[in-house]
Amino acid sequence: MDLGTWETSLNAIDPELLNPTTGAHYGDSTATVFLVLPYAFLFAAVLPFMAIRFLAFKPDVKLHKAGVYVAILGALLSLVPLVGLYMRAQMPDLADPDNAMPAYLEHFMHPALQGFITLFILFAIKSTANSLLHTVASATSHDLRLALFSNLLHSQRLVLWVNRLAVVVLGIVALLMMLYAPPFMLSWLGILGTGTLLASMIGPVFISTFWQGSAWGALVAMLAGFGTSGYMMLFADVGWLIGPLTGCVVSSICYVGVSLVTPRSRFNGSAVHS
Repeated sequence: MDLGTWETSLNAIDPELLNPTTGAHYGDSTATVFLVLPYAFLFAAVLPFMAIRFLAFKPDVKLHKAGVYVAILGALLSLVPLVGLYMRAQMPDLADPDNAMPAYLEHFMHPALQGFITLFILFAIKSTANSLLHTVASATSHDLRLALFSNLLHSQRLVLWVNRLAVVVLGIVALLMMLYAPPFMLSWLGILGTGTLLASMIGPVFISTFWQGSAWGALVAMLAGFGTSGYMMLFADVGWLIGPLTGCVVSSICYVGVSLVTPRSRFNGSAVHS
């Protein structure tokens, strides 16, 4: 199928596919789609379970080389919506958009490439689920253990078993939620939780890397970011990008502003000077 035929068939199905008049579900304006860029950067740099990747950078890593690798991977990921448009033209009666990639692999790819691409998809899914499960379980078990049993659990072996048990319990809970909760609810809870966490943590996690604020600044920033993002995502029809990004702006202003008018601790080696 050449590009002209492809364009004609897509416009016949739905003119909004190639020339959308709004930026839904990102926002009303078509330009709001570009808000994905700052959102994706902050997502990777601020969220604790993602920012650990930045902490793992070696001191001798060349950032310009990392940028080239990211650009290549980004170009490859951009093929996914193109496959969706191709399948929309080839199989307009395909009921579920999530079946576009499986149908493409089944009908238009060599069996060897089908297995190769499917293998990478499974790797991506399992690695993400594994990292999220272990991060959440470790943080939950660590905080609950210190809050409830700080004076009882001293054995490192016992602590390890507590952490392992938390992984099992939270994994079973996540499996039950996946089986019985509506898919749209899980997706919405994930977007809501990620957006509010992003707006809450931008000051203490991201800005503090370059400029150290005060404890009061961090606390106010977390509350302001959480409240702003949560309110806009729940009660304002602004899409799922504008709410968290607005919360990030409010949280950042609060972090810097409150820190400037409240005392900050200065660290110099092992000594702490107020």
